[in-house]
Amino acid sequence: MVHYFDNNATTAVVPEAVAAMEPYFRADFGNPSSPHILARRPALAVASARASLAELAGVAPDQLVFTSGGTEGNALAVWGWLRSGGLRDEVVVSAVEHASVLAWRERLAEAGYTVRVAPVVRSGALDLAALAGLIGPRTALVSVMLANNETGVVYPVKKIAEWAHAAGARMHTDAAQAIGRIPVHLAALGVDAATGCAHKMHGPKGVGFLYLRDAAGWRSGLMGGGQEFGRRPGTEPVSLIAGFGAAADQASAWLRARGDVAMAERRDAFEAWVVASVPGASVIGRGEPRLPNTSLLWLPGRETEVVLAALDMAGVACSSGSACASGAHEPSHVLAAMGWAAARGAVVRISAGRMTTDEDYAALREAFTAVLARLPQGS
Repeated sequence: MVHYFDNNATTAVVPEAVAAMEPYFRADFGNPSSPHILARRPALAVASARASLAELAGVAPDQLVFTSGGTEGNALAVWGWLRSGGLRDEVVVSAVEHASVLAWRERLAEAGYTVRVAPVVRSGALDLAALAGLIGPRTALVSVMLANNETGVVYPVKKIAEWAHAAGARMHTDAAQAIGRIPVHLAALGVDAATGCAHKMHGPKGVGFLYLRDAAGWRSGLMGGGQEFGRRPGTEPVSLIAGFGAAADQASAWLRARGDVAMAERRDAFEAWVVASVPGASVIGRGEPRLPNTSLLWLPGRETEVVLAALDMAGVACSSGSACASGAHEPSHVLAAMGWAAARGAVVRISAGRMTTDEDYAALREAFTAVLARLPQGS
């Protein structure tokens, strides 16, 4: 049996989402934009899913556009606002953004933009004074994620949006890791755009959303039909969208029952055990506002790849950070930005999901005990 602790990379699909998808592969296969009877149920499924996600995210349904996932949503958000033109030629991002945002730096530079990168401190928190100093009269867009995928640290996006708007800039947040894990009200955050994806919240891979507070001035980079209010053309993947909506309903119910609080209690108990049991171990980001499911552990005197391989052999699936850097043996850009790259030790990310049980955590502690006994410091 494998005990899965890599939910920040992807999550298992809840049974309710699987059941919601099935009809649209078979009897209800029609194109939701068609004018006949076989289109009606697919069209209703898309509308219902949009309403479910709007409730979860705290927005109006017509402010949500379905996409293929977080990467596409981030690209549409960034370029959609920059295409509106104007004399502003600077973009501000944090040093720990997801690769789907940071990877645009070279392309933005080619397009004539200056990308200013806000630093973070060793705990993973943003250096807010430095960030505020980067936002000015030439800033076109600020993009700061709502929660970091490696550390779980949650950022003060509402405050940053206020700074951006005071300077006349737009604000985007990548909310993929936060939606469905903590209460999120995008409208209250004041952001102009936000992105999310289903597979981080126990929905299917291949579908996400782009939130636009007000699409006036935003220009889509895609051409085609008039689907998704003309903002993201292409035939909607009804089955995936239906699964996304069902996953959103389940996440909303879980949050109303304060499942996030129980999840944080399990995380805290595990972290306390690690710090007490492993000499010199520390939890990166501990003490900062964090997602309730994420623990980024630093284990001194050990090698990350060796520890992860040993845990895998012991039946525990986890990672060292972002799955986008899978196979890389160098510290991630997040760890480098935080000043952990030169520290000699193993970095292990433990990320739970709604399906994670007390038995899983018990097995995790047992595996850690056995693995670290075989791999003393210096191994």
